[in-house]
Amino acid sequence: MLIPRFTYQSPETLEEALNILSRHPEAVILAGGTDLVVNMKKNEVSPQNIISISKIDALSRIREERNHIRIGTGVTAAEIAESEIVPLSMRTLVQSAKNLGSPLIRNRATIGGNIMSARPAADLVCSLLALEADVELISNKGRRIVSLSDFLKGPGITATESGEILTSIFIEKQPAKTGSDYQSIGIRKAQDINLINVSTVLGLDENNIVTKARVAIGCVGPTHILSKSAADSLKGQKITSELIDKSAKASMNDCHPIDDFRSNADYRKKMARVLSRRALKHSWEQAMMT
Repeated sequence: MLIPRFTYQSPETLEEALNILSRHPEAVILAGGTDLVVNMKKNEVSPQNIISISKIDALSRIREERNHIRIGTGVTAAEIAESEIVPLSMRTLVQSAKNLGSPLIRNRATIGGNIMSARPAADLVCSLLALEADVELISNKGRRIVSLSDFLKGPGITATESGEILTSIFIEKQPAKTGSDYQSIGIRKAQDINLINVSTVLGLDENNIVTKARVAIGCVGPTHILSKSAADSLKGQKITSELIDKSAKASMNDCHPIDDFRSNADYRKKMARVLSRRALKHSWEQAMMT
């Protein structure tokens, strides 16, 4: 299927990209193109101007900085999956990167594109939300740092303002005795949209009491959600299998999925409990080993 005609520009610096965007504020930013090109072929979007950021080297790096890991918006899922910079405590991000699509898709799909698509089923978004990631937005007017939870507004809707480009994702380094995990289920193993996905992060103190608990769930609302019920049932407690079961059950209280042609709401709620239990168990085991 042919795609609509458009003007394509491929700047080599962020400054050049921002100047083009200031002249064409309606332009669409292209990173890997795994979502945009498909939507153009379906005639769901018909941008007249496309700005590719694939040649901007500064946006294609993973860097370890003082208190955090900085991931450029143009870094691919395959690069995240293979990175030696992303620490074991952030294993959930590596797992979700490995789960995204097929090898061909992972070699093209970028972390920035996964975020900007704002899909409730997105793999990387689920892990990033559990890891309390922030996003950096830059325009000719300046720089903004926004928490990912505030950035995602609804299906396909973000807090990006006119003239802004998503440039980096920041994840604070996790303390010792922190574990994380990612679980998902779909109709097929690859090249399919998740029916539900879950990411968990658990932090323990020297007495193995839970000091941090994050349970992010996708496909159960207009955006990924953080289950407060599940987290609150864990904090200040010493983990047991029974407590994990209780927390996983509590996660269902915060899920409000819909019926669609791929699954029904009741199944998604039940699987939220199953995957939360599995992810929490693995996070606990990992935290105890570090």
